[in-house]
Amino acid sequence: MTENPELMQGVAGFAMSTGAAATGRLMHHSVQVQRGRRKFFSSHLLLEIPSVFGMGLVGQVAVWAVDASVQAAGLERGMPPWAGPGIIALFAYYGPHALQIWFNTGIEFVRARLGLPPKE
Repeated sequence: MTENPELMQGVAGFAMSTGAAATGRLMHHSVQVQRGRRKFFSSHLLLEIPSVFGMGLVGQVAVWAVDASVQAAGLERGMPPWAGPGIIALFAYYGPHALQIWFNTGIEFVRARLGLPPKE
């Protein structure tokens, strides 16, 4: 069997993204358990699985965007290797609802800067 380094790099990147996202969602779930809003072993834990994959994908896109911005700025060193999983875990911890709020806030900020009326 011949090794395909690009495939192995892709699998390793997927595993890293999924692991970081799972860590972030598990931290969020644990906070909810500590506040008494959930039981640890419940259906809520299973419902976090789609969020893990979704937020892992969103986090990976964010890592790509940050890395592209760093390279476009002409910085030699680039993004440190530990920053990627941290960004992914951050996005996963806050979850899809917070991402929607951030996106809508950003859109309203841009609309205000352009002098457009606020969305109803």
